[in-house]
Amino acid sequence: MHLLPGTVSIVIGGIAFVIAPLLFAIAPVGSNYWSYTLPSMICGTIGIDITFNVYYESKAKKLLVTDFNK
Repeated sequence: MHLLPGTVSIVIGGIAFVIAPLLFAIAPVGSNYWSYTLPSMICGTIGIDITFNVYYESKAKKLLVTDFNK
């Protein structure tokens, strides 16, 4: 998380959020689990994990700054 800026991480997470349902939408009937479903699940997990971590890391930094200024 410290190698990339927060905005780049959020963009990567957002792209993963967009790719996940698109893979489900374009999957043909009777398609292989490994070719569409698993990558879609991985993209959804990557999207939520990156977004959650970046958001709460930024909130933690703001809370630490305000707590020390009291």
